[in-house]
Amino acid sequence: MSTVHKTLSGHNAALSDCAWSFDSKTLATASDDSDVFIWDIETGRCLMILSGHSAPVLCCNYSPTNTLVASASCDETVRLWDTSNGNCVSVLPAHADPVTAIYFSNDGTVLLSTSHDGIWRAWDVHTGCCLKSVDLHVALSSVLYTPKSQVICTVTSNGELLLWDLAVEKCIARLSCERSRYFNGLQPCFVKKESCFLVVVSGNDSLHIWEMKTGVQKLNFETIDVGQCSKSTLVVYSESSDCLVTCSSGVRYMSVWVSK
Repeated sequence: MSTVHKTLSGHNAALSDCAWSFDSKTLATASDDSDVFIWDIETGRCLMILSGHSAPVLCCNYSPTNTLVASASCDETVRLWDTSNGNCVSVLPAHADPVTAIYFSNDGTVLLSTSHDGIWRAWDVHTGCCLKSVDLHVALSSVLYTPKSQVICTVTSNGELLLWDLAVEKCIARLSCERSRYFNGLQPCFVKKESCFLVVVSGNDSLHIWEMKTGVQKLNFETIDVGQCSKSTLVVYSESSDCLVTCSSGVRYMSVWVSK
């Protein structure tokens, strides 16, 4: 039976997101109290509090170099923070509605953002300039890069996953599955093996896996087999362990899936 390694306590409202640094030494947490906390995992001590948003912070993300933390808020802005001193180095007037997701490119030079306003944008991290803006006219809940940052995936509130080729600047695939009744939007992840796969938990209790090269759905198996009972909401991938972890809103455990 696993035990709790550390309990990190300090926020004054519910937590909305967390993000590991790439060296796994620190953890950023976002909260409805409008702050982002940076924690030392070994000691459990709060290293700094990033204050500046005027509304709940919905998500946070580390840059690949661990030198920046990005945070996105219901105040419609994205902020970039220097992790060496906690200073806010940039405020991006990102959207006209709450910003729902942010994601750094693999080299850390570009930051993606999505919003309830239906727009996804790409930002130059160093200059703060908007490099690209695409209006889908439907609320967006998530965004992420492929492992090589050549394709991005945006997720709409109606359960559609759109794949965009950045080289030709167009949508190359539309993948659909039922969105969760228990979670506001699908949360996908990419798995890089011999080929690249897109993985998402749908609202009909299934874990869907698509091969990126063809867009063909390769696997579809029921998470209800492990007792998660129609409430699976999130999937993450561990490259070092080559396993998927699904978690649910209705139970107090996670399921680990190992490829055979």
